[in-house]
Amino acid sequence: MDTGELISRASRFRRDLHEDATSPIDIFALTLAIEGISLFLYPLGSGISGMCIKSDDTAVIAINSAMSKGRKRFSLAHELYHYKYGNAGEATICSSSLSASDNDGVERDSDRFASYLLLPPGAYEDRLETAKAKSGKIKLADLIWVEQRYGISHQAMLWRLTADGIITPAENLALKDGVMQEARRLGYDTTLYRMVSEEHAERKVLGHYVQMADNLLKQSRISNGKYEELMLAGFRSDIVYGDEEDEQIGD
Repeated sequence: MDTGELISRASRFRRDLHEDATSPIDIFALTLAIEGISLFLYPLGSGISGMCIKSDDTAVIAINSAMSKGRKRFSLAHELYHYKYGNAGEATICSSSLSASDNDGVERDSDRFASYLLLPPGAYEDRLETAKAKSGKIKLADLIWVEQRYGISHQAMLWRLTADGIITPAENLALKDGVMQEARRLGYDTTLYRMVSEEHAERKVLGHYVQMADNLLKQSRISNGKYEELMLAGFRSDIVYGDEEDEQIGD
């Protein structure tokens, strides 16, 4: 699919979510506002970034929670393309490598859509062009500013700039390393880039799955025991047993 159509699709999707054209977005909060989506966070192994299973009016999206915050955001935006434009009955499992989408096809389109959704055209070009005019080249610090503002991973940022022709493959390689150290030096939180171990990766289901189980319980279509079973299966022991943070409301 041509670039113009993917940009248009990302822009329309932003409007559908009541977001403006260029501001940073909270992709997880926006996804949970879409009726019918169950969002699973679970460590899926090193080779898988996420998956989407779509029916006529519902969808299950799973995101590999053992990835960095920036990569999880990009992967969710990628899976939203499958949700929005895939066919009912499709189940798509997606690679954790952006290089897997280098060839034409739906995976490449999904990655480009994700990039345009999180980082719309016009949101960063002026900043980088100004920085390049001052120093003669784009520096790592310039990229980190954009990445932190828009919540996009360094890998996805480099992929986008190379695809847009703003940097060359050689410049891509030169800007690839040292992002964590430079982000710290600039005073940023590095969780955007930091990988999570499988042991500490989040395991949780959010959205439609939880809502449907609650509705079935309220309608007496399932027992309380079955409801609790469903919540525990979805790693929602906090719903079954409560959470010690429930009484620590700070506002």
